Formats: sequence, structure tokens, C-alpha cells
Amino acid sequence: MKSVSKKNVSVKEVEEKLRLEFESRKKRNPLYSLRGFARALSMDPSHLSKILNKRMSMSPKMAVKVIRALVKEEELSADWIDSIQATENTRKERRTFGRSSFASFSEPSEWPFVESIDLILFIAASVPTLSRSRENTIKFLNISEDDYEKSLLRLLNARLIHRNADGHIVQVVRQVTDSPGAINSKKSEMQKQFLRLASERIDTVTPENRLNGTLTFSLNKNTLPKIKKEADRFLREMNSLAMEEASEPDCVYNLQISLYPLGFQKEI
Repeated sequence: MKSVSKKNVSVKEVEEKLRLEFESRKKRNPLYSLRGFARALSMDPSHLSKILNKRMSMSPKMAVKVIRALVKEEELSADWIDSIQATENTRKERRTFGRSSFASFSEPSEWPFVESIDLILFIAASVPTLSRSRENTIKFLNISEDDYEKSLLRLLNARLIHRNADGHIVQVVRQVTDSPGAINSKKSEMQKQFLRLASERIDTVTPENRLNGTLTFSLNKNTLPKIKKEADRFLREMNSLAMEEASEPDCVYNLQISLYPLGFQKEI
């Protein structure tokens, strides 16, 4: 990659530099492949292809990775990385202004979500195209205006969201948690609703936009706590990955893990 003068660099500019670099290498070697370029960058070839063809945006984390791989001048590389990270920090501050990181409800009676739509609407408040439009949200969630207003009121009363000066819905907190292992009838009912939604989506959502898999196995009961712990860790990792990569979220997904015994078992 050619040297450039020191300046602030955006992710979009890094994407353009990436395209120019690939074109330059192809000119020098007509046999140079996208897979070879992806290998040099330690990137997934399909992701690289989407970025080069402007079908996917590069995350700030990926932009830093590309800079380190292509910008040879150590000082310039550091300047570019500082610029990208400073821009990303500013973006995060704007999105999280006025929000604490999470709200914890230790008592089951305090759990704020009455129905699955409450949690979905709370998450939808982080999606700009939904938080700014009542009509888009109702259409996206396929709910009635009455259900929307009732759910919105519950979230406002729980102080999980608020309306900003423009009238848009904004999250007050980013995540909601309760005490691990707490018995919560409202949360249990909500989980049942999500299971029903997952069953419906098998018929209404195309395979490329969803993932359904099952695993049936035998185990020793002593292994169960370890499996539950690993499943919980996996869910937390997926949540962190989604939040890290979504510079501008445009949809809402649900990921659930159900682990339960098959058949009736007597204590031995």
C-alpha cells in the first residue's frame, strides 16, 4: 500500500484502500487470486469478497487488522489505527450517551418484561431504522398498534427506554440481567413465547437468514453443571460478538439454547 500523508482515516477509506491494493496486486500478477489476498490478510475469503464488492461494511476491528497487514510504515500505521479507534470511541459515546451498561433485577417480581414483545421492542430501540419510526417497528415486528403501545408503555415505566428530543426511542440501558438461577414465572413464560416464535420461523424465514440445529446425546448427570456453564458462556460470547461487530445494527435476532432431559426419569 502506498504511503499517504498523516491525517484522520475512516473505515470507508480503509475499505477503498483495500480495493485499490487488490487491483494493484492483480495488475502486477494477473493470476493473483482473492483467496491469496484473503490469506495474506488472515481474512475469510467470503467476507473479503463482500467488502471488495461493497456488499458488506468493514468493522473498526477489521479495519485495524487490515491496516496492520498492509501499511508498512510503522509510524503511519500507528497514526491510522489511533484515528480509527478514536472515531469508533466517539461513535460509541454517541450511541451510549445517557445509558448505563446494564440494569440488574435481583427479585423475580422486578423482572420488567411481561411478554416476548417487550424484550424485542427493547432491543429494537438500538436499531436506528426502527427506533426512529413507529410505523417501521410495527411492520418489522408484525404486531398491532395496540400491542406496540402497551409494550412501549411498560418499557417507559420500567425506565429501560425513553424518548429523546426528536421523539425517537432510545435505550436507557444496554442489557438487562437477573440473578442466576432465580425462579421467575414471567421470564419462563417469555422463554416459552420465544420457543414458539422459533418454531414459526422455521416455516417463514429462509435458511440463509436463520440457523436451526439440534443435538441429542447421553451423559452422566455429574457432567450437567459443566455443560450448562459452557452453554451460558457461549451465549455471552455471541452477545459480545454481536455488539462488537454491529457498528450500525439493522435487524433483531434471538439465539436460544434449550437443554432438557428426554422422557421421565426417576432419581437413582
